[in-house]
Amino acid sequence: DEDVADREVTDEHTYDAEAKEAQLRAEAALWNTTSPKPARAGDVPTIDVGEWFRTNDVRELHRLGAALRRASQEVGFYQLVGHEIPPLELNAILQQAKLFHSLPKRTKHDLAMDMPEHHVGGVGYLGYGNWKLPSRSNPNQNAAYVVKTDHRIAFDDNHWPQEVVLPGFRS
Repeated sequence: DEDVADREVTDEHTYDAEAKEAQLRAEAALWNTTSPKPARAGDVPTIDVGEWFRTNDVRELHRLGAALRRASQEVGFYQLVGHEIPPLELNAILQQAKLFHSLPKRTKHDLAMDMPEHHVGGVGYLGYGNWKLPSRSNPNQNAAYVVKTDHRIAFDDNHWPQEVVLPGFRS
């Protein structure tokens, strides 16, 4: 329904899930996923936050916000550099991700995204062959574990594996 697809869906006070679904379905109908092409240099935006860390300049913060918005809306992901996270810590994060994805399917299913008993939507495990929005005939070809924080959602509010199942994952 074009009327629904054209409704404003970004304002948090007027958000309409049906309108968002219709908008995303319309966009997805235009995607040609029959023959994926390998990424080329420059396809994945690189966002350097180093200047912000060096200067704390509010203009740089606004530039970064615009770059993050553009990358998220136009590409869907980006590479963040200049963040000053030590390589050993990054390696530990990647190791935890590998350990999570090697857990038994049942354990990961217990952390599935949008479980009714969990009060925060859009967080948790989204298994291979699934999708969030838009629903379509060709599902995601990856699995993901999603966490989020903002002014309403604290880090602790996410859906976490028990410490005995995956020690250190949450930290």
